[in-house]
Amino acid sequence: MQRLSDYLNSIPESYNKEEIYKEALPLLVEEKFLDVLARKNTYKEFHKKLFELAKLPHGIGLGVSLMAQVNIAGTVLQVTAKSELAVEKLLNDLVEGKQIVSLGVSEPDWKGRLSNLKSTLILQANGKYLLNGEKSFFTNGYHSNYYMVVVKLDQNYKVLLLDKKKPGLLITKFTLPFAVEATHCKIQFQDVEVDNTEILDFDYSKFAENLRLSEMLSLSAVFCGYAQGTLEKIKLNSKLVDILTEDETKQKKLLRCKTLLDLFQARILEISDEKDNNSDLELKEYFPYGTELVSEEFYTTLTEIFPKEEIEIYFDNKQLFQYRDMLNESYIRRAAKAAAGILKSRD
Repeated sequence: MQRLSDYLNSIPESYNKEEIYKEALPLLVEEKFLDVLARKNTYKEFHKKLFELAKLPHGIGLGVSLMAQVNIAGTVLQVTAKSELAVEKLLNDLVEGKQIVSLGVSEPDWKGRLSNLKSTLILQANGKYLLNGEKSFFTNGYHSNYYMVVVKLDQNYKVLLLDKKKPGLLITKFTLPFAVEATHCKIQFQDVEVDNTEILDFDYSKFAENLRLSEMLSLSAVFCGYAQGTLEKIKLNSKLVDILTEDETKQKKLLRCKTLLDLFQARILEISDEKDNNSDLELKEYFPYGTELVSEEFYTTLTEIFPKEEIEIYFDNKQLFQYRDMLNESYIRRAAKAAAGILKSRD
């Protein structure tokens, strides 16, 4: 990963971070980050690569871009490519870094439920469809060549594959306060004409949960790499090392933190191995993986050991790892009840 590391370390502070994923893509391809989509690599190896990437400058944002490309857009293409040659070509182009594809499902006020989607796909007399509505979140959206759009059609939730240049797409870029290398956009669809060849043979509702949880597994891998990398940076900071040298209790706290991260990393690789060995694996049986809890312990421990003003320079992307959406929260509540024996006692 030396060439990729050299490039990321050479980027000046003034450089537009939103351009980095696109610029780094040939090097990411060279390092085989996307090979899992061509079944030339495993998810376990993919996550090992994410561990190392997240230690590098801009690695967290690149990791977010990759997990959306692999676990969401790429996986939809991978499943659909079995029966559609055009999709197979696009998937190959994605793996080779020639194309970027992003998927959008969320809409304003949808509250995480497919049944609340309001975008419409209406059949016209000429046999084509008209798409109207809005999607509020496409990761990698700013640089994508194609957009996948989830809409309801004949009681199913289908995925449309639309060229970025297609008339009627009003694309608006927006930037999150963390992992800015992963670009985002929202799209309004104004009488977009869609033909049958652009409707993929893919029922999103059957895959939605596992797609999301697969993405969260990769986010856990990104967190582990970032946290392990932070501990390595602390060892190189003479001021922080002096603080540790003077207090054995703080040394033990840091050791506890390191041990927790090692165990968490091992858990992620174990689940990844299960995923590689069973394509039908239900990831909800393993979720929550623990990212929220481990990250909270990580930040709390470091602020207990070191002065806040000395350590917060490492916390630029804290919001990313402690973000809790409605799906995450529902799983966490259920897991907490199960751990407490509440669910079992009601059976």
